[in-house]
Amino acid sequence: MKHCPGARKLSMLEGCKVTYWFCQYLFSAPCLKSLHFSYMSFVDDGMKLSSKTLEKMNCQLQTVSFMFCRLTRRCSQNLLSALSSNESLKNLDLSGNPFEEGGIQLLCKVLENQNCKLETLRLTYCKLSSACSQYLFATLMKNESLKELCLSHNSFGKHAMKHLCEALGNQNCKLHTLRLIQCNLTATGLQDLLPVICSSENLKMLDLSSNFFGDEGMKLLCEALEKQTFKLQTLNLWQDYLSEESERALTSLQSRKSFHITWEEYHKAEFFDWDAEDTV
Repeated sequence: MKHCPGARKLSMLEGCKVTYWFCQYLFSAPCLKSLHFSYMSFVDDGMKLSSKTLEKMNCQLQTVSFMFCRLTRRCSQNLLSALSSNESLKNLDLSGNPFEEGGIQLLCKVLENQNCKLETLRLTYCKLSSACSQYLFATLMKNESLKELCLSHNSFGKHAMKHLCEALGNQNCKLHTLRLIQCNLTATGLQDLLPVICSSENLKMLDLSSNFFGDEGMKLLCEALEKQTFKLQTLNLWQDYLSEESERALTSLQSRKSFHITWEEYHKAEFFDWDAEDTV
């Protein structure tokens, strides 16, 4: 990095252990705005130095991704503590790192901090427990900066869904994109979501693909959306195992309403680049 002082984006995939000395070179780049690590292992001292950089007033990083990096409890604590005082960071991806309650509580404190300007948060494949989900959803009612939340591939039970619906219905929650791909949601979970879908002033895109609702769920969906006006623009669903009758009902509904029902498999390209900058 010392030979690329003007680098704005760095992406690293698979492999290496990220040491303290590597982090010293890495974070010496004054123009770095986007930093992506995938399937890498951080030593605690390396993450501590990374965190100190995020705390600096002149830190320009806007996007940070630590996907499947096997972050230790200490690494998570250092990172999340640093984010409390960072106002430049807009996008954070911690997908593939299992979080215990303590880690999620720290993350929630970050989101509740008035200095937090995060707009996009991804916690895909994080093995969130019911308690973790409850902490996170309660925080959504106190955060007005977060616009996009991805919780795909976490299993949410009935109680977690009720807390999520309560958060989405709160006037302080400004989410416009919510992804719940393959979260083991059922027709009952969909029924809880429907009043929120119909009443939310902010939610524009909802991805429920790879959840099996069956004909019962599709009937509930069509009946609810037929009767209501809503702000939702795009609803992504799972076409597999959908009966012809349900598919016709959804197609008919879409023709009469000003929103789109899509069947895209977003989860196949879910870990896409955050921006169009050239990769170093």
